[in-house]
Amino acid sequence: MIILYFHIPQLADYMLPTREWLNDMDNYFKVIPIVTPKGQNRMYEGLVENWNKGEDIVICGQDNVGNLSMLLEYEKCPELICSNPCLMYSKSLGFDGLKQNMISKDSNGSSFLHEPDSTRSYCNWILGTGLSRIRKEVQEKIDLTEQPFHFQNFDYMLSKRFRENGINKYHLHYPIHEHNKK
Repeated sequence: MIILYFHIPQLADYMLPTREWLNDMDNYFKVIPIVTPKGQNRMYEGLVENWNKGEDIVICGQDNVGNLSMLLEYEKCPELICSNPCLMYSKSLGFDGLKQNMISKDSNGSSFLHEPDSTRSYCNWILGTGLSRIRKEVQEKIDLTEQPFHFQNFDYMLSKRFRENGINKYHLHYPIHEHNKK
């Protein structure tokens, strides 16, 4: 299992805990830092460069902090795609309140953000990839180069590619991980 650590060139103070955590995780897993300068598409390119190399991929964004237990749980979990949700705050949501970074659809086809106290086992529409794992079996099925996508719609497009390839649910692990962008 490899960890792709996506981060901007100059880390803000609130991003330092992620770097410190991943420095510690480097004792257990291979951590690959991918610098994502503004105006470039390094997040997509970095994912493609490491896609389908025979290892499970963990995606970790620059402001997400997990723990070793979460990663060990990913290793053991038989599900194809997993994520530990985080809370999104008003600044990211564009409205007051808190929600989890997972979007599902109900039986009527209406989409909704998961509530902050939700412990749903699955997400069925858009996976929040801030701290997530993609099994190598999924990577073998999907050619990411067919439909390049921009970092601003990274979660949406990656989830769309999963659905196009018959993967319609993403397993959620708890506890919620720490999201430092507030």
